[in-house]
Amino acid sequence: MAKINYKPKARNFEYLRQKFEAKIDKKSGKNGCWLWTGSLSNQGYGTFMHWKDGQSHPYLAHRIAYQLKYDPTKLCVCHACDNKLCVNPAHLFAGTQALNMLDKVQKERNNTQVLTANQVKKIRGLAKQGVSHSKLAKLFLVSHSNIQHIVKRRSWTWL
Repeated sequence: MAKINYKPKARNFEYLRQKFEAKIDKKSGKNGCWLWTGSLSNQGYGTFMHWKDGQSHPYLAHRIAYQLKYDPTKLCVCHACDNKLCVNPAHLFAGTQALNMLDKVQKERNNTQVLTANQVKKIRGLAKQGVSHSKLAKLFLVSHSNIQHIVKRRSWTWL
């Protein structure tokens, strides 16, 4: 996925905006999530294909939405609403990668995890009491290696 900050030339700006907005469902109104109806990345975020320098480049749709409303940024563009398909600029903010990761953890919305912070604490406590990793894996419906990483603090290191 291209992470290039893209600010279109003035003559192409209105064309870009129209092409982009044609792929937005704004039925939820001004304050609701505007859903991206175009193509999606493997991670479930909207993607917007646009030609630049004679080649088609994929851009994250929420990033383009932010840049059309505000200005290009080298920071991450984050969702305050936690909806990957939302491109409403009112729901987007610029922040660092660390801030975005902290936000994910605090809201317990990491798509790659099946455990919450409270469950991880419980796993560590039970492991200290002698409950086997295999038993914990079955109890929490995760892999044995996932339990090992949690107990040995190779994952969930911030807890």
